[in-house]
Amino acid sequence: MRIAVLSNAYPPKMQGGAGNIAFEYSKALEQSGHEVKVFGPDEIFHLLSRLPPLARLSFHLHDLKPRKKIVDEILAWKPDVLISHNLTGCGFGTPRAVQKSGVRWLHVLHDVQLFEPSGQIIYAEKFVFMRKIWRSFWASLRRKSLGAPDVVISPTKWLMQEHKKFGFFKQTKNQILPNPVEPAVESVNSARDSRKILYVGRLDSDKGIDVLLAAWPRIKEATSSWVVIGAGQRLDYLHSLNDPKIEARGAMPRDKVLEEMQRCGVLVLPSLVMENQPTVILEALANGCKVVAADVGGVRETLGSAGWIFTPGSAQEFSKSILQALQDTDAKREMAASEILRLHDPKVFVSCLAGLLKSNL
Repeated sequence: MRIAVLSNAYPPKMQGGAGNIAFEYSKALEQSGHEVKVFGPDEIFHLLSRLPPLARLSFHLHDLKPRKKIVDEILAWKPDVLISHNLTGCGFGTPRAVQKSGVRWLHVLHDVQLFEPSGQIIYAEKFVFMRKIWRSFWASLRRKSLGAPDVVISPTKWLMQEHKKFGFFKQTKNQILPNPVEPAVESVNSARDSRKILYVGRLDSDKGIDVLLAAWPRIKEATSSWVVIGAGQRLDYLHSLNDPKIEARGAMPRDKVLEEMQRCGVLVLPSLVMENQPTVILEALANGCKVVAADVGGVRETLGSAGWIFTPGSAQEFSKSILQALQDTDAKREMAASEILRLHDPKVFVSCLAGLLKSNL
């Protein structure tokens, strides 16, 4: 089967959760014997964050239409199926235009960008009423442009329900399919330090780094060190603290991040963003880390009883959960982690995806 993949993010040009998952989909399909070709946005998309507000608004309005160049390129390749991922920059009407030519279409949800152009909703955000009007406006425009895929996949029930609140996919076949996560490779590193905590992500306030900084005095004595991987606004501040227990590494390649997970005892995710299914949680569990995470978006659904979940923004609850995780020896949590990882086994994922392609497409 010839399968066209449409995504605004794809390694190595663009990293990030959605791009990596799009890559995992493509890899799984190729390993199953399908022929896969990836299509992406115009170059201007990569400059979007640098544009002034009015220019960004103009871009998003234009982006409602099909991108004729992309449509023509996909149809010239003559695929049997189109699998679309995040569409900003690719034209929200592009998959529908391809579908009208007789190509079956499967769409994969990653975040909330169909009704929130930024792709992010912050926990306990202000001006809720105005934001609801804003999102309802964009949802109405993008619903009309997008049309009805043959199948919609979401990694979590939470994300599917959020879209249905804004009128998406009510007449479309829905499928909950957890994202795949690769099992840990055999470690050649030094032994794990169970008292070492790890943060991986942007060092910006929306990702909860300030919550962790507020909790740090409460947990510092119980830890051997705090490893911080990522770049952002707080990186220089972390360096300025000159705290021997804080190891601010900056951005690191994914393979090095996975190695660090095998050295640490607890991964923390204090995000204030309504996350869908953070890959970092699954990778941490796969590599033997305990996980402490904020109760945002699909995190509770993803982590279940395999970790510690706290109220977003509460440094007190966060520090208490970390201290519990550092002292925990309950084998039940390890069993729960094993059960979760079975749901995300790449072989299970490939089998479910193959079943969708065979029965519905």
